[in-house]
Amino acid sequence: MTHQTVPVNSLVNPCFDVSDEALGAARRELAAAPANLPRPLLVLAGWRSPPMPDGGVLARIAPLIPGASDALSITYASLWTINSAARRVIARVQERFPAPGSSDTTEVDVIAISMGGLVARLAASDTFAQQSRRLRIARLFTLATPHRGARLASFIRPDPAAAAMRPGSEFLRMLDDDLARASFDLTCYAQLRDWWVGARNTAPPGRVPIWCEPRDAFGHWLSHFAINFNPRVLTDVALRLRCMTPLSRQGGEPPTE
Repeated sequence: MTHQTVPVNSLVNPCFDVSDEALGAARRELAAAPANLPRPLLVLAGWRSPPMPDGGVLARIAPLIPGASDALSITYASLWTINSAARRVIARVQERFPAPGSSDTTEVDVIAISMGGLVARLAASDTFAQQSRRLRIARLFTLATPHRGARLASFIRPDPAAAAMRPGSEFLRMLDDDLARASFDLTCYAQLRDWWVGARNTAPPGRVPIWCEPRDAFGHWLSHFAINFNPRVLTDVALRLRCMTPLSRQGGEPPTE
């Protein structure tokens, strides 16, 4: 199918077309309905993210989710492989939420930024379970994750983790094979103009991300990172985490990258 290139400002996803008024009403609804999350929340950072704020996602989503301030945020800037990042995740989850006598960790919900979505999928996979405890995920929300590979990794691969994110890599094929047997619920988000990953790469084969257009200059130039600041995306994640009616619904594939 051929997609026509049109100015990004005219691209609105009818399945995620949220006015400022509707966004404000949803955030007020979240504030007025305090409730604990059904399970611990895990926030996984992206590739080479420094040992600090998971892109600031946790700080921005915490006001919408009681208990989110106690979420476990994990980065792995010093690690060179996605496998070693997955091992760190298992160790940190087991340390914070012990599950003695089990081959799985305590069940968690996960918000994963960029490469963090691949780390989560690996840690929850049958393949990884053969060498380690398995990350037991109930719901996985990924933000601009290169499920089908990162466009940038086709040209620049400074470490094994980046090489694994090359479109068509053996690592990604393995994850897709495992995904067919996975029991967790996966929701993928994308922003257009994501020159690093590509909006159409942000869901596994056969699936479609919930996409939106950047709404400011920051988003237009650095869309891959700006999704972490998008209040519509974060509010939608918060509503889904709290089992409330989301702002979005599943629709068609992104019309452009």
